[in-house]
Amino acid sequence: MRRLSEVGILPSREDLEQTLMLCEEIPATLRTIVNDYMEEEKAREFFQNLATLEKNMKTYRKDIIKMPITGDRTVMATKIHSIASAYSSFISARIYPIFMDLATAVIMNPKLVWESIEKYFAERAVIRIGEVKEEEEEEEEFERGRR
Repeated sequence: MRRLSEVGILPSREDLEQTLMLCEEIPATLRTIVNDYMEEEKAREFFQNLATLEKNMKTYRKDIIKMPITGDRTVMATKIHSIASAYSSFISARIYPIFMDLATAVIMNPKLVWESIEKYFAERAVIRIGEVKEEEEEEEEFERGRR
């Protein structure tokens, strides 16, 4: 894998790890939003779809990891491209309906969604202002102590 990324066939290990981390964050974020804003029955159906998606993704990852990639550079590039294309199709076919459900939840309850987002950012801003003020006070006390 390292050799393939060195010659430019694959993205670097860091890029792959970052992408996987983002992929793992998406379902958690979706769960939180849906829990807060969707009707119970719709939310239950959504979570079932999401659980199926996660199960299928794990299976798909295992299958890809087991797949041998051998041959010259052109053959490897072609195989990797086909794996990436298949993975892209797999993800879009399963994630699209989930995002449509999420979009419906936001469209049906826009005020709830935006009010909570505004509230969250307002709370974060107040917390951060408090943290900055505390840091400034600590620095002033430290400076007074040095004199």
